Amino acid sequence: MNTKVFQSANQARLELGPFNEFLEDYVCELRRVGYPDSHFSKAFRVILRFSDWVGLKHISLSKLTQERIEEFWRFHGELRDHCDFKVLGEFIHFLRKREVIPALPRLKITCPMEKMLHAFERYLREERGLSSLYIYQQVRVAKAFLLVTYPLVDGKWHYYTAQTIGDYLMQLLKNGAANEVKGETRKLGRFFKFLFIRGKTKIDLSQSMPRPANWRHTKLPVYIGPDKVQRLLDSCNRETQIGVRDYAILMTLSRLGLRACEVKNLNLDDLHWRDGAITVRGKGKESKMPLPSEVGESIAIYIKKFRPKTPSRALFVSVFPPHHGFKLSVSVSCIVSFALQRAKIESSHRGAYLLRHTVANECLKNGASLNEIANLLRHDQLSTTAIYAKVDYARMQQAVRPWGGVQ
Repeated sequence: MNTKVFQSANQARLELGPFNEFLEDYVCELRRVGYPDSHFSKAFRVILRFSDWVGLKHISLSKLTQERIEEFWRFHGELRDHCDFKVLGEFIHFLRKREVIPALPRLKITCPMEKMLHAFERYLREERGLSSLYIYQQVRVAKAFLLVTYPLVDGKWHYYTAQTIGDYLMQLLKNGAANEVKGETRKLGRFFKFLFIRGKTKIDLSQSMPRPANWRHTKLPVYIGPDKVQRLLDSCNRETQIGVRDYAILMTLSRLGLRACEVKNLNLDDLHWRDGAITVRGKGKESKMPLPSEVGESIAIYIKKFRPKTPSRALFVSVFPPHHGFKLSVSVSCIVSFALQRAKIESSHRGAYLLRHTVANECLKNGASLNEIANLLRHDQLSTTAIYAKVDYARMQQAVRPWGGVQ
């Protein structure tokens, strides 16, 4: 193994072990995904223990099953650190990808409820072609429903009725907001549509799903003032990788009013420097927006000096290897939440939508029309933008009729 990442004596032990011919490729793989050389010493310390144990037990690589790997963990009680699990897990995954050791066995599912959830997941992926995140959300809602109601119908799918579903949703309404329950109802409807297609229910219960009342525009949008936005930006330490990345993200959110998913979806090819524009993708559509100079400058500094070297084309990536883009939109909202905490700013909303509402409110205060705000925020319907009219107190006061009561 032509590397100086390990002590010579231990390196000799590794070279005599069963994994010798794969270690050079593994080092290249770690470097490719962005791990620094300082990571290798810890990685090979764990791999050395594993190599010694496999050699001591005279286990051929073709017989290195999951059961034997778990036996190793029981044998080495001192390797209980989360990082040790992660390091060995990555090495095992590397060996399995190259078919050096057996793949994980497929678990035989015997529970009828789990079988149905597994079939539902496969249906969403293979027949509907939905994204992994969407499938996860659908299956999560179906599983939560079945954990409560499946015993009540004695494990018989055709025993489900609209009353069973209604009782479950009423219990959810007692514990959560109507808007959240409305989303759960839609997802449950898709699950019962699947059961009907598979012939598990005699009627299509998705057509009888109750719809919780949820009147639009009953709440005012939450926003913060320009001074607090500046405090939010100033809370980022712009001498560190995390600080510069988060500053660029907060600039993008607070100047362009993007959704969290739109920031997550940004990649390097979306930046059109010559045109001074940026391509934004979210909610199934794509649009090109002007790129303000201060936003472009913050992104350029991040890319030139602080963005890790990685094959990923995502614009904003993890600072810890492997350097990949955000998998979930909530990661962007968490950056906003942490910045609010650092800046000691109190707000009932603490995600990316807080800055989206702030952009809309500032535009309204500066005289922008609702049509212009709708174009900026890329709303499909003007009625979605109408909620911001409620916070334009100056214009609303002009519309108030004189009170004819006691002066």
